[in-house]
Amino acid sequence: DNVTPCWARAASRVAPMPELVVSNACVTQYQLAVEELDAQGLPVGGTEKRFRLNHYFEANLSMFDVMGLRPNTIYGVQVRAQTGGEHWGLWSQATRVATMRQMEVTVELINEHNLSVSWARDKPHWLRDAAEGEGLPCPADPEEI
Repeated sequence: DNVTPCWARAASRVAPMPELVVSNACVTQYQLAVEELDAQGLPVGGTEKRFRLNHYFEANLSMFDVMGLRPNTIYGVQVRAQTGGEHWGLWSQATRVATMRQMEVTVELINEHNLSVSWARDKPHWLRDAAEGEGLPCPADPEEI
């Protein structure tokens, strides 16, 4: 499984904070963080096997393919920019994404001339429960799934 986050600088809706403003500063690099989250949207902690990526990019890049994600798992994605080669901005708001369940493939018939194959992917439990009116919220934004 994989995800391809992309980012762009949005117009600011808040007053600038003097400690973050550098005059005539250009973005010199970006930092991307992807972290595995639990069902409540919190970072997976402890000794559990988890996915965590912390990667730096030149300023001319604004997209990256994150590979090696686990099926049926929630991830938080954030990015921040560095200006002037030394000043880091605030992290973006975390965007939550969920990978799909693994595809199940079944071979139903094999003979000398034919092969019959079927495949299916169960919906994640949180999506099935929400459809049945049990009120569990989707862990990611619906447009991102």
